[in-house]
Amino acid sequence: MKIETYIDSLVSYAMNNGLAEPVDHVVITNRLLDLLRKDDYEPSDELLIEDLEEILAGILDYAVEKGICDDETKRIVHCVLSHHGTREFGSPVVPCTQEAIVVTHIDNLSAKTDMWEGAGDMEYMNALGTKKVAPSNSPQGENI
Repeated sequence: MKIETYIDSLVSYAMNNGLAEPVDHVVITNRLLDLLRKDDYEPSDELLIEDLEEILAGILDYAVEKGICDDETKRIVHCVLSHHGTREFGSPVVPCTQEAIVVTHIDNLSAKTDMWEGAGDMEYMNALGTKKVAPSNSPQGENI
C-alpha cells in the first residue's frame, strides 16, 4: 500500500473523529509529508483505511523502512500508543510487545493507586472491586 493512502487515511480519521477541523486538512497533510520526508504527493486513489491501528502501523513501517526512525523508536511509539491496554479504555492499539504489556500494567496499577488515594474511607471503588479501608479502620488495626 502507498504511504499516501496511510497519510490520507490518518487525516480523514482525524477529521471524522473531531480531532481536527476541515480547514486544517492541508496543513496536517503537509506536516505529515514533512515528517515522513516525502517531497512529492498525489492524493491516494486507493480506498481509505478506517482502522487507526492499521494506519499507524503503516506509517511507522514506512518510517523505519526509509530510515526516518529505527525499530527501537517504533517499539517505544507502540508502548505509548497502547498504554491504556484496550480500545474501550481509549487505546488506539492493543499492546503486542513485552515492553508494551509491562507499560500497560504499570499504567493500570498507577490508575488504581490514584483511585485508592482519592477515595474516602469505606468508599466502594468499582475498578478495584472493594471498599477502601484506611489502616486505622481495618480489622488488624495499624498493621495492614
